[in-house]
Amino acid sequence: MKIGFFYPRYYPVTASASVHGYQIARELVNRGHTLLSCINDENPDCVRYPATKIGTYRLMKDADVLYIRLASYFEHVSMWKLVRPFSLPVIWEINAPLEERYAFGDEENLLPKIKWLNRKRRFYAKFVDASVCVSRVIRDYSEDFLKIKKSVYVSNGSDPHHFSNEVAPASCTVEWRDYFKVVWAGNPAMPWQAMDLMVDVCKKIERKRDDILFVFICSEREKFSFPPLKNIRVIYDVNYIDMPKYLVAADVCMCLYKDYAWSKYGFYLSSLKLFDYMATGKTVIASDMGQLSEVIQNGLNGFILPNSVDLIAEKIIHLAGQKELLSRIGRNARKDITSFYNWQRAAEQIEMLIFSLLEKR
Repeated sequence: MKIGFFYPRYYPVTASASVHGYQIARELVNRGHTLLSCINDENPDCVRYPATKIGTYRLMKDADVLYIRLASYFEHVSMWKLVRPFSLPVIWEINAPLEERYAFGDEENLLPKIKWLNRKRRFYAKFVDASVCVSRVIRDYSEDFLKIKKSVYVSNGSDPHHFSNEVAPASCTVEWRDYFKVVWAGNPAMPWQAMDLMVDVCKKIERKRDDILFVFICSEREKFSFPPLKNIRVIYDVNYIDMPKYLVAADVCMCLYKDYAWSKYGFYLSSLKLFDYMATGKTVIASDMGQLSEVIQNGLNGFILPNSVDLIAEKIIHLAGQKELLSRIGRNARKDITSFYNWQRAAEQIEMLIFSLLEKR
């Protein structure tokens, strides 16, 4: 099957959306499909067409389906199905509503722009045959707001081979080996990452224990200043490929988020780091919200807690003396990744959706 693949630049892989695009593209190719691109994509697995009108037209004629990661600069691609209105289905991959922009700016000034962008998105949605939604909340958004009848929930996942104790040797420096290491990974500048909560937890534990170390792994040098606490270490410029060799050194991994007070849809994220933590066989402490509460079964494959500094600090201190418990929970977490929350399963669900659309043509 030939898939016209329209995705924000994801190769070489770095983090976040790049990881999602890289993994989905790789798994679809592994399943025998051919990806077609006319947007100067650097992925060597893609068949590249010229980024011209002629190149675009050739891709439209050759593709069996268009797969589009929903971004404002790709929405219009949906109309290209008019080249073959009855034989070229369009699929949107939806990761967030447009209201996410509220997290980065003044709500009052953004309101007119977001209303206009939403009208435009709903117009383009009329040309869409189905959507791939990374969480149940996003599926509801797709069905109720965008009116895409065939909206399918396809959770994110991890690569259990890449994130493995056997594949990736620990690289945390030797002087940290005697500490109980609490690891957090991501972009601390993102407004939903609950970094203020993490810092408050660090402060509270610093007053009680000197054997617990917080290691913050950042993809790049973000615009965030960590406080000068003795129990904090920061590692910068870690990309997706190198992440496992840091995660395997962790004792506990943190997956805390703020609730999306600026979004009427609530917390809609499908956290990539959650699944990578679990794939590495680590015990996760996660916020009690959205898909996090769906994936983590409290006390079985991780821990779900409210965003309380006291409760989170108490849990970390308690776990510092529970080596056997951490090992058991980590094994259960990794088993959930190998059995379901992985990119192979995600690609299989997408493939089944495509086949169901093509059967109707």
